Amino acid sequence: MLPGYDVRYVTRPLYQDASGKTVSIAAYHVVRIRMQNAFDADLTQPSAPATYTGPRRISPGTPEIGELARTGGFERVLTWAAGLQDRVDFRVIA
Repeated sequence: MLPGYDVRYVTRPLYQDASGKTVSIAAYHVVRIRMQNAFDADLTQPSAPATYTGPRRISPGTPEIGELARTGGFERVLTWAAGLQDRVDFRVIA
């Protein structure tokens, strides 16, 4: 199956994939980045170690992006949220 993605503005509250816990994000507007057929574990290894071990929240220090937050990694779907200060147009190029 080919990888896919969905990038769009979403309304609050945000929820973690699988657990349903509420996720807060520092900004006025939120863009959800959802990648499908994406694994966050190496399933070729017996213990399935995580392939991404970086922070779950990133504050890039830019005027527009307030925060990036990882909101999920469940059943081949990875999800991040980008908190933006303004609702701006964007384009995704794959």
